[in-house]
Amino acid sequence: MDTATTSTNGSTDFTFNVSGMTCASCVARVEKALKNVPGVTQASVNLATEKAQVKATG
Repeated sequence: MDTATTSTNGSTDFTFNVSGMTCASCVARVEKALKNVPGVTQASVNLATEKAQVKATG
């Protein structure tokens, strides 16, 4: 399930399900793509849980 939480500093934390990743290279590519999205300040992807955690502003 995808979730979003807004913090008091104006940023929003998102958690996304990411399926289809099979290796650390997949994780790196997904993280790089997420970090290139305008407004994204942090992105972390976990292969084992198949989840991406993203912090964004704006």
